[in-house]
Amino acid sequence: MLEKVVVARFDSEAAAIEAAGALERSGVPAAAIRRQTGEPAHHPSEQSAGDIWDWLLGEESPVRDKSIWRGHAGGTALAVTVPEAKAEATEALMRERGARDIETHRARA
Repeated sequence: MLEKVVVARFDSEAAAIEAAGALERSGVPAAAIRRQTGEPAHHPSEQSAGDIWDWLLGEESPVRDKSIWRGHAGGTALAVTVPEAKAEATEALMRERGARDIETHRARA
């Protein structure tokens, strides 16, 4: 089954938490939802393993790849892995809860 990762930025952590709850109530497993507050680290010594950017881009990804989120990741980011058939409904639910800058990517195998 093909999966998609829907990533969105919320202006507040509270809005992201509400969206995560709504996703869970719609049947998305909690383990498929990741939340990250603030911007990614831009210097190797500032990186923390296991943040949302490592999950999306891979821990081996150079810092320069993660820096594309600079200026776009303020607030709280939410990433949700869902079956491809549910990606549009996930985007819509997140948008209804105030999501901005929504992007959908094919999940890494």
